[in-house]
This record gives sequence, structure tokens and C-alpha cells, in this order.
Amino acid sequence: MNGAAGATSGSRLRKPTTNVRVIDLISRQDARHRLVLGLAAGAAVFFAVRGHLRPWSAAIAGWNAVAVVILALDWVTIWTTPQRKIRQLAQQQDLSRFLVFIFVVVTSSAALLAVGFLVSVKRSQSGGHFIIHLLLTLLTVIFSWMLVHTVYGLRYAHAFYGDSDEPGMNRHAGGLIFPGDRPPDYFDFAYFSFVIGMTCQVSDVQITSRRMRRITLFHSVLSFGFNTMILALLINTVSGLL
Repeated sequence: MNGAAGATSGSRLRKPTTNVRVIDLISRQDARHRLVLGLAAGAAVFFAVRGHLRPWSAAIAGWNAVAVVILALDWVTIWTTPQRKIRQLAQQQDLSRFLVFIFVVVTSSAALLAVGFLVSVKRSQSGGHFIIHLLLTLLTVIFSWMLVHTVYGLRYAHAFYGDSDEPGMNRHAGGLIFPGDRPPDYFDFAYFSFVIGMTCQVSDVQITSRRMRRITLFHSVLSFGFNTMILALLINTVSGLL
């Protein structure tokens, strides 16, 4: 009886292990692997819908699939990774500054091209296609905006917990001072990133290193350009077409 009860109890304890392992596997995915998974999903969506939509609309739908997959994988990491493991993942998941720059430029360009193509769509030519492309464009701008600031949130975390240039085996680079006594986790860096994305300025977080100031400077300029150019163009275009 005791053996059976112990086996039953053990099986119950092991049930959540599969979910934990899946989440842990996702959180440990290299940034390049996530990009490959996103591109694979985007290609699948593009080829699935290209027979039903115009080429530009199919391409935009494919890009939205790329963004959704990468966002989902990134936010699983942000939601489930404890602070003590961030430093372990910093080198594994961090993209180089050049790759971050390319990724952000491509993401912003996708949103800008989607809005630009919307201008060329005449509602009188095909009302159904216009509505579909309008919805796809809105989703593209939303997903692209979220993706830019999510990527920067991870970039801040990995720059913070990356190796310091100063001597010391166990010292991370730092560069940001958050209110409170607890070490920052992924949510804290996401907060810092999205505040910059919404306001183009920092709030209650202090920047204390030259490296972080440079990252924040480029991020702030990009946010200002995204908010003023792409969002303003989208609002003006939609108001003119409706």
C-alpha cells in the first residue's frame, strides 16, 4: 500500500515536470534559433495565404507571423526566468550590437513599408482587400513596436548582467540603478525599455555607465522616430482613407 501510494505521489509530482522542461527549453533558446523559428513561421504563413491575398498583403501577413513567434518566445523567457539565471543566459541569448541594429532597422522598415503600401491601396478598387490590408497594417505597426522594445529590454538585461571590463570573476557590468533592494529581473528591464518606447525618456531608473547611455541614446532616438513618423503617418493615412 505504501509503495503504491508513494508511486502515485511520485507520479503526481512528476506531472508538471514536462511543462517546466518545455518552458526551460524555450527560455534557453539562442536568439538566432528564435529568429530562425520566426522566419520559418513567417514563410509558412506567406505560402499559405499567397493564393488568397495580394503579394504585398501576404508578405505583411508573413512578417506578422515572424513577429508573433519571436514575441511569444521572448515573453516566455521574460515571464519565467528568475533573476539568478539571467546572467547565465546573457551570453547565450544576447545579440551583438550590429545584429540588434539590423534587426531593429528591418522591424521598423516593415512597419513603414506596410503603412506606405496602405497609401497605394484605393478603397474604391477593392473594399474587401482594403479592409484586410488595413487590419494587417495595424497589426504590423503594433507587433513591430512591441518587438523593437522587447528586443531592447533583453538587450539591456544582457548588457547589465554581461561580463564587466573591470577585474573580478563574479562581477557583472551593471550600468543601471533600479529603485528598491532586489536585483533587477527581465520585467524590470522590459519596464525600462517600454517607458523609453512610450515617452522617449527614462523615468526612475538611473543610468551609470557609458555603454548603457549609448544604448539608451540610440533606443530613444529610434523611439522618437517610430512614434512621430510611423505612428503619425499611419494615423494620417487611415483618417484620409476612411
